[in-house]
Amino acid sequence: QHHWLYFPEKTYCFYRVGFYDNILQQDRMSLYVELGFPKDCKVEPNEWLGLVLRDLEKAGIITNKQCLTDYESILMDPAYVHINAAAIRDVKEKKKWLEARDVWSIGRYGSWTYCSIEDNIIEARNLASHHGKS
Repeated sequence: QHHWLYFPEKTYCFYRVGFYDNILQQDRMSLYVELGFPKDCKVEPNEWLGLVLRDLEKAGIITNKQCLTDYESILMDPAYVHINAAAIRDVKEKKKWLEARDVWSIGRYGSWTYCSIEDNIIEARNLASHHGKS
C-alpha cells in the first residue's frame, strides 16, 4: 500500500497524491492532492476540482468522478520553505533571541528547514528530553 505517490510528468495537474485511508487503515479512500502554482498566480482552488478528478481517474487512482462525497481546498503559501543564505542567518539570529527567552522554535517552519515528520518528532523528543520534560 502507498502512503503517497509523486507525479512528475506534466500529464497531470497535481504533483503528489497521498492516501489517508492507507495511513489510517480504513476501508474508504481518503486522499490529499497537491498542486503547485507560481508565486504570484491567482488561484481559485474550487475551479480545479473537475480537472483534479479527471486526472485522478486518468492516473487510475479513482474509477469514476461520482465517488466524491466531500472535499476541502486549502491554499498554502508557502507550502514549502525556501532556504537561502540570508534565511539561514536570519533563522539563526531569531532562534538565538527566542532561546534566550526560553522559547524553542523547531520543525520545518520553526527552523526554516526542509525535513520530514519523523525528523520533527525526533527533534521534539530531543528538545523535551534536554529540558527535562518527557
